[in-house]
Amino acid sequence: MKKAVTICLVLVMLLCIAPPACAEDGFSLIIATDLHYIAPALTDHGSYFTALTEGGDGKLMRYIEEITDAFLDEAAAQKPEAVLLTGDLTFNGALLSHTALAEKLRALE
Repeated sequence: MKKAVTICLVLVMLLCIAPPACAEDGFSLIIATDLHYIAPALTDHGSYFTALTEGGDGKLMRYIEEITDAFLDEAAAQKPEAVLLTGDLTFNGALLSHTALAEKLRALE
């Protein structure tokens, strides 16, 4: 239950949908910021990862796969004209994380 609540709260923080009433032409936009996505292959969720996520600002990284998938599912359901991702897309800029996130985003094309 705690995990589901955390994911819902994060989605509320990450997801900002401009209502169609805000734009006369009906343009819709979904914005997410600071995903800090980390490719599953880059962590074993072991003691170092746990210490990193519990002791720093990355507390939600443990659930980033679920958070990202839920965000993309919601974005796909909303069918916006555009999705804007700002801030840090990945954790520490790892190429593998960028590649994995880009693959996930292809579903929205």
